[in-house]
Amino acid sequence: MKMKKIVCGMVSAALLVSMAAATAFAVESTPSKTGTDADAGKPNYTISGTGDGLEIKVEVTGASESEETSLKNAGGNLSVYANAQAADTAAKLLGTKVENVTVNEVKQLKVSGYETSMGEVSISVPFAALPVKGTKVAVLIKVVNNGSVNWITVPGVVEEKVFAGSTKAVRCVTFALDDVTMVNVQAGTAMVAAVIGK
Repeated sequence: MKMKKIVCGMVSAALLVSMAAATAFAVESTPSKTGTDADAGKPNYTISGTGDGLEIKVEVTGASESEETSLKNAGGNLSVYANAQAADTAAKLLGTKVENVTVNEVKQLKVSGYETSMGEVSISVPFAALPVKGTKVAVLIKVVNNGSVNWITVPGVVEEKVFAGSTKAVRCVTFALDDVTMVNVQAGTAMVAAVIGK
């Protein structure tokens, strides 16, 4: 069925999200160690086409924790962790300079069952200690495929949603990925992070 806007309806039980870990790069408040502030519920997504069989998981994994370690080892500097172009693009999306951005958390993004006929996919993902609703963020995605690393940066916005399986509204980042990006994410190993202004 066609969907015109983001909805917070029930999604597949397969889309369970792991508990979020607070990182040294979190801003504003410290999230609950139980994950209720950062990860209550499941990621939600809508697509512009028919989505039968599409599954999206966004969770903390061993691989995402390794990425956070790499980010820490880079001193939180996106130009060192990723590359100058990705960092510059993220800063421009936020209307600031590279030295004024920070990453609050890294998660692994998994896609299966996607077909190009489904078109653009909008995803809402809880992250730890996000700024207030309506704040613009940059979403940084790292895709590794056959040893090749591709950095993708897209705009996002902080929203508050009550996800399936929860009664509490939590802050999340909503962003859209086009068909090319979805195909690349599905074919490789992808990490996703929210980049915000300090």
